[in-house]
Amino acid sequence: MSSADDESESGDEFTLWDIRNNLDTEPFEVILKGGSPWGFTITGGAEVRSPIQISE
Repeated sequence: MSSADDESESGDEFTLWDIRNNLDTEPFEVILKGGSPWGFTITGGAEVRSPIQISE
């Protein structure tokens, strides 16, 4: 297990594996770090039956 996986288990952060393999429909929070402007795109979701993807 990598250190990123260890952080995920503590509940503080999610790894890409957690996000891609999460079949839950529960809401979760995404925290954007760094200065603005953020400039991101959100695609996917239940309506189109695909995982939510957040990209620059």
